[in-house]
Parts: sequence; structure tokens; C-alpha cells
Amino acid sequence: MLEATPERAAGEGEERGDAAERTRVHGAVPVLCLGAFAVAAAAFRLRATDVFWHLAAGRWILEHRRLPDSDPFRFTSDEIQWVDHEWLFQVLIRLVEIVGGVVGLQVLRQALVLLLAGVLFVGVRRIGASIPSTVAIVLLTLLGARPRFLLRPEILTFIALGLLLIGLRHIARRPSQRTAMMLVGLVVVWVNLHGEAILAPVISGLYLLGERQQPRLDVDPASERKPLSWAWVLGLPVAITAALLINPYGPHILSVGRGITGALSGLSAYNPEWLPLWLAPQPFLLMGFVGAATLGGFAWKKTGWFHRPTLLVTAGLAVVAASAVRHQALFFVAAAFFFAETWGVLRRHRALPELDPKRSTAFVSWLCIAAMIWCLTPPSSGPVRPRQGRFTPGLGIEPGRFPEKAADFLERHHEIGPLFSSFAYGGYLLWRLYPPRRVFHDGRMELQPDLLKEIGDARSDNPSWDALLDRYGAVGALVRIDNRPRPIARFDKATETMEVEGYSTSNALLFPPATYALVYWDDLVMLFLDRSESHPDDLLAQEYRYVQPEDVTSTLLRSAADPAYRAGALNEVRRKLEEDPQSLLARALLELLSEMSS
Repeated sequence: MLEATPERAAGEGEERGDAAERTRVHGAVPVLCLGAFAVAAAAFRLRATDVFWHLAAGRWILEHRRLPDSDPFRFTSDEIQWVDHEWLFQVLIRLVEIVGGVVGLQVLRQALVLLLAGVLFVGVRRIGASIPSTVAIVLLTLLGARPRFLLRPEILTFIALGLLLIGLRHIARRPSQRTAMMLVGLVVVWVNLHGEAILAPVISGLYLLGERQQPRLDVDPASERKPLSWAWVLGLPVAITAALLINPYGPHILSVGRGITGALSGLSAYNPEWLPLWLAPQPFLLMGFVGAATLGGFAWKKTGWFHRPTLLVTAGLAVVAASAVRHQALFFVAAAFFFAETWGVLRRHRALPELDPKRSTAFVSWLCIAAMIWCLTPPSSGPVRPRQGRFTPGLGIEPGRFPEKAADFLERHHEIGPLFSSFAYGGYLLWRLYPPRRVFHDGRMELQPDLLKEIGDARSDNPSWDALLDRYGAVGALVRIDNRPRPIARFDKATETMEVEGYSTSNALLFPPATYALVYWDDLVMLFLDRSESHPDDLLAQEYRYVQPEDVTSTLLRSAADPAYRAGALNEVRRKLEEDPQSLLARALLELLSEMSS
């Protein structure tokens, strides 16, 4: 036997220290790769329509140093009461915009996604998962939630949900009034950031009820703990419910959800993000459901055990996610905790094979790098092309999504009166042009729940449409170019059937030249003015009488048959290119009309 000399002992200590240092270094690599992926996952241009009216609201609040009592932004709302339940988020992003502009807003979104990754990492690690397992779980969670990484208040809900689940697990294992008060404080902040804070009492109740009914396992280090008392199971959700009322509007905040539901019911059109899973299948969400069910079933077969708290919460949020596409990220955040708890029990039962630490570390690191590359250079085709979250990497506002050039035109022509505008453009126009310009409507559906249905009904015929614009005092409309042909039907009395007489675009039907003058167009939108209203003569002199940007085929056919018409169309296209040399539509028209003339 070798003698344990001080030199030998010192050498062995140095070796153990070197091994520990290598372990820390190897463990840091996948964590850094995960952080890089989180930043890359949010590295895309601004594309959320709602962010702009949130910015306009934040600007209004800071300028007036109070919350709005009524709606200041719509000329159709008659300044009805507005429950601005997301005011804190609006102030936050407005302050960031003041400091960093649009790029600052993008950096904020990346910071929030990175914070979400950090919250999930801490929560999963506390459950007992290894670093490679934790990184893998968080990576899959972020991939599932990524379609909702828009600069909207809901991104803060994901962070708050992760913090809530961490706090509930702490209370389940070691009930603490301090932790309970921290959760109540979290909900107070949450409810002033985003309306989905109303889920907090239900989530808390499900988690604590599951903990109360959770059977103990011999392999569970906490198996000797007493069951959670009913005072905690019932008391904490009640306290969190009371915390929801600590907002400037008190219980009126609950009216927002009813208003949104009312606005969505009975619509002839639909908002894709509010469609349920059975009408808008989401492959990644379905994979998440299957993955959770498979892992849970495997754990039940091997151990006869579920982690009931996270199971109940995940199942509840799965129902919410299935009810509307926009809620899918909530399921993935909750599922991260369910996966971690289930994985931990399987490991303690030795129901899973031992993984080589170095290989698993390398594998998840490369997986994060591959996911990061996929985010920054998404394929346009093939099995791994993004089905959701078709985001454009880069800085600034996503091109071709908002009426930027039309806003420039309206800014130059402030004398133009109130305009109808497409639903998705209201927020952007508020951000650019308010004050003084107000809009017809924007993303706040709860303000006028019947307005969307009213617009949909009015689009059925010209008299109804004209009456709608007259009723609200709109002197024209800024609408998106929609070149899809629509059938023009006529009722045949002899056969008592509807016959298709021809086809036309929807805006050509709603804005006939005899009634509306087309005074502006670009590659995205058209601006029509009602001829019966008073407008400056120089503005009407800019009318486009020959070019129909929404119906290029009609323009070309008439130009081919009538040289005078072709000459008029050429002059209008050249004028458009003088004011907008980058217009792709005008360039294409000029080329086609020039070939026709030669």
C-alpha cells in the first residue's frame, strides 16, 4: 500500500479540482448555446400589428401623465370608456422606444425571450434535471412558444407563468408566507401588464390541489413531508384572486375578455390566431400534446405515478391552447415543468438508461446551434420549413406589412378627413399620425364588440357600405390591395337561381369610380376618397383614372383595346414612379404597357 504523503494528497486534490473545473466549463457550453438560441429566436423584424397602438397608448399616458378614461384614438367610438388593462406594458415599451427607437424595441424583445429562457432553466434545474436535460427541455419549450414571441404583452405572461410555477413548487415543498406574498406581488404586476393574469388563480388552484392529492414515492426525497393543508390549497388562490383587483379599473378588467369574445362571435371572416386547433391544425402543438402524453404514459407504466400538480396545470392549459392558436405558448411553458418532474421520477426509478455526460452535453449544444441557424436562415421549403413564425431576420419593421408610404402621403396631406382603414393598419396609423389623425378601428376589439360584424355585413353591397362610412363620418378609405377575383352574382327570376355574371375584385365592387376617386396607391394599399365629400381640388387632381392597381389584367386589356386609354395609363404609371421609384407594381406595369406601345 502506498503511503498517503502530503504531496500525493495535494496532487489528488488538484486533480479533483481540475475535474470539477472541466465539468463547469463543459456545463457552461450548452447553457451559452441555449442563450444564443434564445437571442436568435427573437432576432426578427417588428411584425405585430398591435405593438403600434400599444406604443401610441404609452406615448399618450406619458404625455398626459394619467391613464385614459375614454378612448382617444377612434373617431367611431364616440370616446367610450376604455379599460386600458395593459397600460404598464405600454409605458414600458414607450420608454424603450424613446431611448432606442425601433431597434431598441427589438432588443427588448430579445431580452424578454432570454429572460424567459433563464426562468425556465432555473425552474427545470431546481426540479433536479441535469444541465443537458434542462437545456433540451428549455430548447423544445422555446421552439414551441416561438410563434408567439411577438412584442406584445403576452410575452410577459410566459415569464410570469414560469415564475408562478417555480413559486408554487416552493410552497408545495416548504409552505412559506414570504413566498406566498411574492406570488401575490407577481400577480399584481402581471395583471397590469397583460389580461391573461386572470388565469393565475386557476393555475394556482390546480397546482396546489394536485399537490394535496399527490401520492408519495419511496424514491421521492420529499416523501416524508406532510400533505399540503387545505388552508394553503384554498387560501392562496383566493389571495391571488384578490390581487387581480389591484389595478386602476378594479373588477372592470374582467369585461375585456367578454368584449373580445363578443367581437369574435358571428363574424363572416375570421382572425387566424383565434381559431381553435381543429380548424387550424398546429403541427408543433400537436407534437407537444403527443410528447407529453407519451412521456406521461411511459412514466405511469414504469412507476404507476404522475406528478399531479404539473399534470393538472399542463392539461388545463392544453385545453386553453386547443381553443385558440394564440394560447399555444402557455401549454409549452407548463409542459416544461411537467416534463422535468416526470423525467426526474423516471431517473430516480432507474427506468431510463444512463447517458454519457460528455456526449449528451455535446449533443444538446449542437442542437441549440442547429436551431439557432434555423431561426436566422429559415428554409422556404421542405419538411423543416417554418409552418408558424415565418419571421424575417433583421432590424426595423417588416417590409410590406404596414402602410409606411401611405402614412407618409397622409402626413403630407393632413387636410384629408377621417378614413376607414383595414383592421390591421389602425395601430400603425395611430403610431405614425396621432395626433391629430384618429382611426376607424384598431386591434382593441373589446371597445366596440359589434363593429367587426357590422363591417362584415356592410361589405355585402354598395348601399350598405356607403351607409356605414356615412354613419361614422368617414370621407374615404385606405384599403389593402386584394387582387383575388370575386364572383358577381345575379338572381335569375325565371329559374330562381343565382347566376355568375362575371368576376371582380372586392375593392373594385365597393369603390366604383363613379362614387370614389383613387388618389393614391402603392404596392400595398389604395386610398379612395368619396366624391360626395368636400376635398381640396389639388388632391382630386391627383386621381388615377386609368390604372387599376388591384386589377392589372383589366388595365392591360383596356389599354390594348384603346390607345388613348393606354397613353393615360402610361402617364399615371410614370407619375407614380416619379414619386415612388421603388414601386415594383408600377415598374411591372410600365414594362408591360411600354411593350404594348412598341
